[in-house]
Amino acid sequence: MASNRLPAPRVAGIAAWTAAAVTWGTAAVALANAAPVEEAEVVALEIEPEQPQVVEQEVLEPLPVMPESGLVVLRYTPSEKPAPQVVVQRVTVAAPSSGGGSSAAPAPAPAPKKTKAKSKGS
Repeated sequence: MASNRLPAPRVAGIAAWTAAAVTWGTAAVALANAAPVEEAEVVALEIEPEQPQVVEQEVLEPLPVMPESGLVVLRYTPSEKPAPQVVVQRVTVAAPSSGGGSSAAPAPAPAPKKTKAKSKGS
């Protein structure tokens, strides 16, 4: 099935256009990166060093060299955990009134009675 969709002339055409595009791109990059050697030498000769300047700079500690193999140990200094905060939440709910003034729980409401509907026939 692949041979029906990609016959040999089509594959050859794709390869030729790909090669041409890669060649053109390579040539463009090479020309862009090429530095003229003659101009670089002339510029170097024209620049004469001025009076030397003293530069003072702090030298920081060198970074440690990473090993090529093995483990790298990182040191961690833990800090104290903050004390947990106490959260107090007060909720006031109104108690249902039971009419009689007794402290017993009110009686639940009676469930509705189930009734059957009778058909009168057709």
